[in-house]
Amino acid sequence: MSSILLLCLAVLALAVLGYGNWVLGVAQREALQQRTALDVVEASSARWINRLDSRLRRSGAGRWLHRRLERAGLAWRVVDVWLGLIALGLLSYLIASRFISWWFALLVTVGVIRFSLGYFGWMEAKRRDAFVAQLPEVARVLSNATSAGLALRSAIRMASDEMTDPAGRELRHLSEELDVGTPLNDALTNLQDRLPSRELSLLTRTLIIQARAGGAVVTALRGMSETLEARKDLRREIRTMLSGAVYTSWLVLILGVGSLLMLNLIAPDTLHKVTTSLVGQVALIVAVLLYALGFLLIRKTTRIDV
Repeated sequence: MSSILLLCLAVLALAVLGYGNWVLGVAQREALQQRTALDVVEASSARWINRLDSRLRRSGAGRWLHRRLERAGLAWRVVDVWLGLIALGLLSYLIASRFISWWFALLVTVGVIRFSLGYFGWMEAKRRDAFVAQLPEVARVLSNATSAGLALRSAIRMASDEMTDPAGRELRHLSEELDVGTPLNDALTNLQDRLPSRELSLLTRTLIIQARAGGAVVTALRGMSETLEARKDLRREIRTMLSGAVYTSWLVLILGVGSLLMLNLIAPDTLHKVTTSLVGQVALIVAVLLYALGFLLIRKTTRIDV
């Protein structure tokens, strides 16, 4: 009997605690709603990190990096990326300088930073490929919406609600640009600039021509959907056939770096001795150039534009 009473008291205490947290959360939400958007913006812009981010975005390198982040779909601040790259460069130099000479450590640091920047390019290409894969469905949704009697702008808005990211996000951005009065040609050009691809260029040019000269939009979009679907299948087949050669190019780099690390494990301080002698430096530079040349040649032979 006592155990049941204790259990009831514990449940009652949890219920009271939960109700108190709920009341507190409602009060905090109402307090936040009472604050104006201007207060939030002013408080955010007053922070030194945000002011530094604003200054970096106005610079040439900042605009370039912000563009890369926007194309990759990453909601990161430019200042955070720069600070992360600086920290990564210092850490890479401190680690590399323990095994090799200081100027080879600088080269390794530059390579690490360049590889880190290449990550944004990889994310950008991945997002672009995902968007291109959704283009047949986008054209199909736009065709169905326009055939139902909706205007092109309403069809774009409906497609943005139905499609998943990245197509949904980009179409939502396109719809917002149209809502604020941006001409259709300029909005589609901005979309093409954010996600440059032949498939998207084909779709945007068709929509621009239809908007300028008129015509059967439904028929054009349906034909475009079939064309984009065929190009999607062709790209998938080519990627499958070349996947072995692509992995071979990466294995070339892994074998080169792995052989150096294995040599240093077998005979400690080998890398330091190699990078501090003239003969070792020349041999290491030649080896790195040959491995890089092999990687680039394999990548170039496996890069086919469809």
